[in-house]
Amino acid sequence: MTITPILYIGPVRAGKSTIAHLITARLKLPHISLDELRWNDYREIGYEENLAKQIRAQGGFLALMFYRMLFDAYSVERVLNDYPEAGIDFGAGIGSFENQVQLKQIQSLFDPIPNIFLLLPSPDIDETLQILPQRDPNPPADLKYDINAHFVNHPGYCLIAKHIVYTKNKTPDQSCSEMLGLIMQCFEVL
Repeated sequence: MTITPILYIGPVRAGKSTIAHLITARLKLPHISLDELRWNDYREIGYEENLAKQIRAQGGFLALMFYRMLFDAYSVERVLNDYPEAGIDFGAGIGSFENQVQLKQIQSLFDPIPNIFLLLPSPDIDETLQILPQRDPNPPADLKYDINAHFVNHPGYCLIAKHIVYTKNKTPDQSCSEMLGLIMQCFEVL
């Protein structure tokens, strides 16, 4: 069996890490979190911690997110190259690029990968946007913007996802089982 990467995208508190842990454990694959690896990748191409702090102090969390997006495409490419046979959960912003060049770059990296899962609580966007804040009781204090509304309404997620899984009224194990069925359909037998 050839195992390609299994990717998880979605807004904040969609369940990417939880589901990735379950699936990778069942498939005996490494679980990689871009949120844990990105900082070294960012620094390799010029990310500056002091500038990031200054941007956040002056513009808040949203300004910091836009600064980080400048480095995301490089980090995504790096993790895909370094971990070709893993389950990789991506931070909430991957897919919601405002810069069309970056979005197309991510699309081209993701195009050959059959197992890209967008996790959302519900097919109803309004319901999704009611559920997600309940899962995040301590959002950044300086976030004066509904970042999940931006992520969910941005076309990027749907452009790069190969499967959408809705998790409302399902346990993580039930969502995991549903996704494993989809993954097994994509594996190639040698």
